[in-house]
Amino acid sequence: MGETMNFRIATKEDIPQLVECRARQLIDEGQNPDKDITESNTAYFLEYFESGQMEEWVCEEDGRIVATGAVIYYRFPPSFENGDGLKAYIANIYTDPEYRGRRIAPNMLKILEQRARERNVCELWLEASKWGRPVYEKYGFRQDKRMMVME
Repeated sequence: MGETMNFRIATKEDIPQLVECRARQLIDEGQNPDKDITESNTAYFLEYFESGQMEEWVCEEDGRIVATGAVIYYRFPPSFENGDGLKAYIANIYTDPEYRGRRIAPNMLKILEQRARERNVCELWLEASKWGRPVYEKYGFRQDKRMMVME
């Protein structure tokens, strides 16, 4: 492994590698790769990059993306607790297995939190895999009982 780890915002040129990382992440989380989602993920990244609703970050070493993380912005109706209604969802936190344990995910979370704060986001949320949960809890995330989901 080289010595130069670099965190930077992703660009459209990174989308093929981001789509690959996303597929590996989903497989690692236990999803069955029974269909090709390359085209739909490519379209998603393009749309969200262009709209400014998502900021994807990468950590690379010697030009190879070894970790990813994103903050996706959503505007809800304003409330007394959140005057402009802006919230952010943390997604696509993924580190290549050979790079795990090197504090890349906590550093990525710090960058994403800072970027969200710069936009005056007052609440971050995420869904955690069983492997990610300890990282997020150490960082300060907690399980919230407010959300209900219907599939």
